[in-house]
Amino acid sequence: FDALISGEVLEHLKEDTAAIREFNRVLKIRGVCIVTVPTIYKSWDTYDDIAGHIRLYNEDGLINLFESNGFKVEKIKYWGFPVMRFYHRYIFLFWANRIKHKSSEDIKNYFITKIGINNIISHLGAFLFSIDNIFYLPRFSIGMIVRARKVIDV
Repeated sequence: FDALISGEVLEHLKEDTAAIREFNRVLKIRGVCIVTVPTIYKSWDTYDDIAGHIRLYNEDGLINLFESNGFKVEKIKYWGFPVMRFYHRYIFLFWANRIKHKSSEDIKNYFITKIGINNIISHLGAFLFSIDNIFYLPRFSIGMIVRARKVIDV
């Protein structure tokens, strides 16, 4: 492949190194890999337990993971501050704590869940979250986007 995108996956895998090696295997030389992961700066919380996260990442660890497996990291961008961080901490975690012991059917019918899938609310949220593009404060961000290029086969 010429390119590969992995959004919010690596943090769920016991063997993230095996995943990066597979990315290397399926990409052509000079192929591009785009990956998003949560950062250690957001701190472990209820959501990480519910989502089944195994780890959070820091920049140096992520660069090492890629570069020790045949990639050259070209760019890292942090995302999720200030609006997404506020939403995560004060709205999403409130919802997550309320639903963590409920059945799938109860979650689907829960008031806050219904608000979250409302089209108007979704568009409003997208607009508000776009404010985060103005800021670049890694120590407060909740996620990273990495662009890495395959340089060698491993």
